[in-house]
Amino acid sequence: MMRLENPVRTFVESIDACLAGITGNVELRKALIKSKGDLLTVEPTYLQAALRGELSTITAVDDDADEEAAIVGDLRRSDLIKLYEQYLVPKGKPGRRVYSDLLNAAREQCPFCGGIGTPKTLDHFLTKGKHPSFSVLPFNLVPSCRDCNMGEKGQVGASVAEEVLLQPYADKDLFFNEQWIFSSYEADPSGEPGLLAYFVRTPEWWSAVDVARAEHHFKAFDLAHKYGLKAGRSAVTVMAQARAMIRKGLSHADIREVILQPGIDSAPFSNHWQRGMYQSLCEYFSDGWVWNPGW
Repeated sequence: MMRLENPVRTFVESIDACLAGITGNVELRKALIKSKGDLLTVEPTYLQAALRGELSTITAVDDDADEEAAIVGDLRRSDLIKLYEQYLVPKGKPGRRVYSDLLNAAREQCPFCGGIGTPKTLDHFLTKGKHPSFSVLPFNLVPSCRDCNMGEKGQVGASVAEEVLLQPYADKDLFFNEQWIFSSYEADPSGEPGLLAYFVRTPEWWSAVDVARAEHHFKAFDLAHKYGLKAGRSAVTVMAQARAMIRKGLSHADIREVILQPGIDSAPFSNHWQRGMYQSLCEYFSDGWVWNPGW
């Protein structure tokens, strides 16, 4: 739900880096050299499906498939998985530079949870077990924090369009340009900072599948909880600022103009927790707002 720029490394660079690290496995090296052209052809298929939100339509490798059967060119499933596990990930291998560059390009912001977590690993958006041909495809390697990588996303791929998570590199623009995550603010009668509740409210013109995907992503990564915690801490400071402004004789219109609208405008992206928080507080300090003597 946070857009990433295109990968900083190409598929060719990823394959070549793996190839440079294969020194002892002669058979794998020969197979990769021979099948490189075939392997490169899987990228357009992946991107076209991702941009349409149809990654679930890409056929997965059956768990009972013959392990010796070729998947791409002369490359078997075990070969393709090995490229990632033994030649892209390990430190000291040429492929590690590609791995690190892809990870660092996220600038310590996990795209799955809206930048709350810090990416520690690359996540296979389509799992390498089910889709080994994408095992070292940069577009399929998403920087992810541990919570998002090990949580509900797990290792099970979506079988229907409604359950395809949002692909940070290549998905429909509407998920990133339109706001669909909002929050509400419930004041505490005692005058203490209230509660912020995040929820999904998609534009009316979205298709049923797009609505389902947004709701599924929101639930899968527990964004209501994560956003609520993050915003709750920040709201304490904002409400203290608002309290000070009221004591100085300033109006709720002044509060909206001076601290709340700038908070909305400066949010990093449309569905960032900060935008929703400031919007709900702006609504709270509306023209119908009533002074709480507990302040």
